[in-house]
Parts: sequence; C-alpha cells; structure tokens
Amino acid sequence: MAGGGLRRGVVEALNTASYFSSFPALQQGVSEPSRISMPWKEHAAYSTINTTDTHAAVKLDSLQSDGMRSLLSVVDQLRRVGLNSVLSLPQLVVCGDQSSGKSSVLEAITQIPFPRNAMLCTRFATEIILRRDTKESITAKVIPGDTRSPERRKQLLGFEKSITDFSKLPDLVHEATTLMEDAGSEYLKLKAFFADMLSITVSGSNMHPLTLVDLPGLIHSETQTQSKMDVNFIDALVTKYISNPRSIILAVVSAKHDYANQIILQKARGVDPKGSRTLGIITKPDCLEENSAEEKIWTTLAQNKDIQFELGWHMLRNRTQAEILSSFEERDVKEREFFEGRAIYKSMDKETLGIGPLRERLSHLLFAHLKREIPKLNEELNEALAKKSTRLAALGEQRDTLPDIRAFLTSSSMKYNAILTDALTGHYNDKFFRHGTKAPSTPDISVKLRAAIQYYNSNFAKLMLEFGAKYNFHGVPPEVANVIGKDEEAHFDQNLKSLNYAKPLQKVKSRSEAVAWVYAKMQLSRGEELPGTINATILKELYWEQTANWKTITLTYIDILSDYIQRFSKTLVQHTMPADVAERIWDHRIFPRLALQKKNAVTELERIMEDNDNRAPMTYNHYYTDTIQKLRHQKLMAKVKRVVDSMSPNATGSGKSINAELFLKTIDQKFIEPDMEKFAAEEVLDCLMALYKDKLKNFIATVTETIIERHLVGALRDSPISPTALTKLSDDEIHHLAAEPQNVRSERSQLSAMKSSLEVGKEAFQSALLQFD
Repeated sequence: MAGGGLRRGVVEALNTASYFSSFPALQQGVSEPSRISMPWKEHAAYSTINTTDTHAAVKLDSLQSDGMRSLLSVVDQLRRVGLNSVLSLPQLVVCGDQSSGKSSVLEAITQIPFPRNAMLCTRFATEIILRRDTKESITAKVIPGDTRSPERRKQLLGFEKSITDFSKLPDLVHEATTLMEDAGSEYLKLKAFFADMLSITVSGSNMHPLTLVDLPGLIHSETQTQSKMDVNFIDALVTKYISNPRSIILAVVSAKHDYANQIILQKARGVDPKGSRTLGIITKPDCLEENSAEEKIWTTLAQNKDIQFELGWHMLRNRTQAEILSSFEERDVKEREFFEGRAIYKSMDKETLGIGPLRERLSHLLFAHLKREIPKLNEELNEALAKKSTRLAALGEQRDTLPDIRAFLTSSSMKYNAILTDALTGHYNDKFFRHGTKAPSTPDISVKLRAAIQYYNSNFAKLMLEFGAKYNFHGVPPEVANVIGKDEEAHFDQNLKSLNYAKPLQKVKSRSEAVAWVYAKMQLSRGEELPGTINATILKELYWEQTANWKTITLTYIDILSDYIQRFSKTLVQHTMPADVAERIWDHRIFPRLALQKKNAVTELERIMEDNDNRAPMTYNHYYTDTIQKLRHQKLMAKVKRVVDSMSPNATGSGKSINAELFLKTIDQKFIEPDMEKFAAEEVLDCLMALYKDKLKNFIATVTETIIERHLVGALRDSPISPTALTKLSDDEIHHLAAEPQNVRSERSQLSAMKSSLEVGKEAFQSALLQFD
C-alpha cells in the first residue's frame, strides 16, 4: 500500500467481519449465553469471507500500524472516561437526505444490522462505538438531549442494557425508542424525532477503537408525520454535528434523485468549503439505467469533476429491499459483480468503488485526521485540566467534620489577616497585590490599600482647599493674597469623578461682594459697641457660615472611602476563601463590622462638627496672629507705596526723590478712612480668611487622622475573623460559616472525577504522542 506504515490504518477496524471472526464462539458456530450470536454468519456465503473478497481479505495487522492503533486507543480512552462531554473528539458522521441510504452505508462499514422501518427513517442520532476489550459485549444506552428536564434525564440515563445476540438489536432499539417517546411528551412537541442519542458499544478483544454517528436524514418538507418543527430540528442537529471541526463528514447522496436538490451537499460545503474533511458517498447507482445520460452525470460526480471535495467521492451499491435478508458477504459479492459488470465503471479508479476500498480510504483519511487533530486535542485537554484544577483549588479543602471546618476556617482567616496586615502597612509582596494595579479612581479596584488611602486622603485635602469654603473670594488685593494665598495650585485629581460633588456647593464672591457680605452681617450683629468697633460675635458667625459645607463634603468622602474599603475587603475575602464561604463570611462577619466602623466614623464627624458649629473658634497657633500682623503691615506698605508712586510718577532708577513735607501731608490724607464701617468690614474679612485657613488645615488633619485612620482604616486590624475572634464562636456558628453545602460537595465530586478522567487522558496522550516525536 502506498504511503508506508504511517498511512496504513484502521480499515480493518472498520471491517467488523474481521472483528467478529475474532470471537471463538462465532468461528466454531457455538451458541453460548456469554457469546455474541450472529444468525446471518451461518449463511453459505459468510463462510468464505476474507477469502473471496479481495478487499476484505486484507489482513487487519497489515492495514493498521501501531501508531494508528495508539491514536485510536487515545480517542477511545477519552471517550471511555466520559471526556466526550468536555472535548470534541474525532468521529465519522454519516449524514444525508432522508432515504438516501445512510443506514445502509453504516451497515456496510460496520457490518452491524440496524433495524429498518419502511414507514420512517432514523429518528435520532445513533452512535456506534467499536472498542477493544477483553470482554465481548454489545451495550446500548440513551444519552439525553440538552433540554431534557432533570427528571427526564434521570429516566433516560437509567436505560443501559447489554445483549449477546445481534438478532436482539432491533428489539433493543425499539425499547430505547419507546422510552424516548414516553419521555418526549414534554420535549419540543416534535412529531417524529428526538434530540436524544442512542449509543451502541460493541466490545471485543480484537476490535480497534472507532466511533461513527448516524444522523436522521434531512427533510425537504413537512408531512402528516413530520412537522415543520421536525424539519428545522433535524437541520439544526445535522449542522451541530458536521460543524465540529473534528468530525469527518460522510455526505451520502442517492443516485435516485438529482444531487443538486439534496440538502446535505449544500450544508457540508457550508461548514467545510474546501471539503478537507468531507467524503461524498453515492448510493443506489443500480437504480440508474445502464449507459444512460444520468449514469454518466453521476460517474462524473464520483470522479470529483463537478462538486469537488478534497477527500473526493466514493460509490457504493447496497442491498435492495429484496436482498434485505442476505448476508453481508452476499451484499459485498453483489456489489462487486455490479461494478465489474458495467462498462462505465471499468474506466473509473477502483479505489473509489465498493465497500472494501471505502474502508481503506477511511482508514487513511482517519489516520491523517487524527494526526492533525490529536495535538490540538491534547492542548484542549491540558487547558481543561488546568481549569478543573483551578476550580477545585477555589473550592478549598474538603471539610466534612467540625474539626475539619474549624481548621479550614482558621487557616483561611490567617491568610486573610496576613494579607490585610501587609495591605495596611504597605508591604505589597503577596501575589494578591499584583491584581488591580490601576488607580483607585478607576472602576478596577486597587488592592494596594495603604497606597489607595493615601491617594484618597491627599485628594480630599486638595478638594477641601479648593471647594471647602462656602464662599470663594475672587479679586483679593495682592497685599492680602501674598499673605494668605489663593490656593489656586491645590487642584485635586480630576479623574476622581466621585469627588466632583463639592464644586456645586461653593459660591463665588468678589472682594467688594465679600466686604458687603461682612458689612451686612455686622449690621445684623450690632450691640453696644461704638462706631468703628467690632462686635466679638461677628467673626464666629462668619466662620460658621464659611464652614457650613464641611460636614456635607466630609460625609460624602466617608461614604466614598468606606465603599472602597468594602470593595477591597470583599475582594480579599474572595481571594482567600472559596466562593460559598466567602459569601457567608462577608455577610455575617466582615460587612457588619465595616458598617459599624462607618457608623463610628460618622458619629465622630458629628461630634467634631457639633463643636465647630456651636462654639466660638479658638486657635493658639501663632500662624493666625502672625498672619494678622503681616496683613496689616502689608496693607500699610501698599498704601505707602501708592503715595510714593503718586508723588513721583516719572521717576526712574532704584531711588526716588520726594518732598518730605508733602509726603507727610499726603500720608495724613490718604490713611484716614472716612468710612469706618467699611474699614472694619475689611478688617473682619481679613481676619476671617486668616482664621479659616488655619482652621481648615486643622480640620483636614483631624478628618484623616482621627476619623479615617482611627475608625475606617486602623479598625481593620481588629479583624472579626482573626484566630482569636474565631475561638469565641460556637460550634453552630462555625458550622454555619464554613460547612460545605451539598451543591459544593457535588461539584467537588464531579470536578474530582473529571480531573481524574482528564489525567487519565493526559497519560494516554503522552504515551501515544511519543511515537510521533
């Protein structure tokens, strides 16, 4: 055979005449309860199999290399341990229009007799698994469709039966069909078809692994027994199977009908445009009149000259209705005689005619397909194994007893508190801190807690400097601005959109408006003081009004920072504990403590603001008195400079010469303020600005150190799930917090079983792939 050892493959794995000849009970004609009985084997023609058919006579070992058997064995092991539900495994899919001869093709390949119903074709997908096993058996089971209810799934999964006599297969299929019908009243209201799959496994010591799937035939239009829903359902089912890139499509078309009108060709080319995994199979060529134009058209198609597939075409002549009871050997003889008896087929490539060459072609293309897909399948298996392992780790340690639960919770809490301590002190060595590295202002939470707190506090301070005052005074004289400063450089990070709430609270006043505001307040606060003097209460009233927004701004800031700390804490508990435990710990231990800490912070702020809003402001900071003296000095010097400039407007250089007598007279005139009320109002405004700046710095420090650090940040160190805190909890509380619920135990069991299956598959891969390194 061309192509050497690597091209020799599974043809005899498909030739189940060779499979069945491996059973001693069958070779000797002995009927034993533990052996498979095949009535058609007693036919005279059957005894000559592997001697009269030149294709079937090719020995199994000559067609199937060790590498081929290893690859097929890998796929079978993956299927055997249930990984076909996790991975898309390579398989042969037999599909075509209704009554195209699909089941006859499957029978010819596997030599398994499928039951026939002249009134209705295949009603569900049928999976044929040929498996190497020391025990000889035929087992059938039903795999429920995806949309079956849990109750129906349980009912269908309970069907699994074995037989030892192939003559009982029709009864077995009928029983499975009846079960689907009984369970199908709730299912899609289909008239004739089911989304369930019948899986038939044939096992034997000399068999070689292979899987084929026979699909219901595509329907052109609805009938009394097949609804529009049936038509759409079958179309979707076939599309699902042939869309799998690991499926080799055996697209069956019947020569009894125009192939241009057979839906399967359009669907196959839709999912496999180049035909790289599609082999066209033409059936019923004996229905064509010899030497007719139709016969010529079909042979042209078979020679891949019309609809072209990379895998090409093949032609089979299957049993007619009159030959239905003949043996498979008789079927092969009839087929060979047909192709040898018509002149048109003598000019065709013999490798494209008959069941023997088809088995050989399938062996080659399946081997090539497996070699191409196995490495990809291996990658998917490793990825699936990694996901299952990660998920198992996320579930945490198995905990069945109370000591197990306590030990688990203590271990988890120690990890939580260790990372929390690092976060508070700014030691970001744990891998937890490698996630969420963006700034705290972004939706992605920063898990570097101390850095985030510093960032928020810094921007809070800048926010208060810019928008904390109820009135923002513009047009401040230079001599005042030089002493008090305008704080225009104190802009907070504009990325902190959540802090923009403060800006609308502030109003703007010009210098003249501010003086008028103070003057009006003075008029409403007059007591027994003489004109030009100030009532002692005026400054505190102005201060109270100027600081009226502090509480609102700070309360909002507490909300913002508390929300961040809650998000951080929830992220941390989810990182250190399984999801179900993390949720309970969060709901019953951590969140209530954080809510209390926030409440304490708000209470602390209310105390501070109660003092601020109801007591006269006091300061012993020399900054305030120094500022007042500097303000008066700067204002005096500014007036002097204006007088000097007015007396020598044209003077240049570093020195100016002025008339001393005139200077003193001018000073005397300019320095006398005729409006003492305005003078007093300006003095009070300057005092207010100096006092506000001093008190604001103190307030920012108080908020960040006393409220934020003491109640929101520092209080985190007193963890409600520290080992000490956990020792104070009762057994019932511990059980409630960390006991493993039933759904987690079930998931753990399923994940463990799937992980074990994946590990078995990985070992099989490693063993097989060594042969192709």
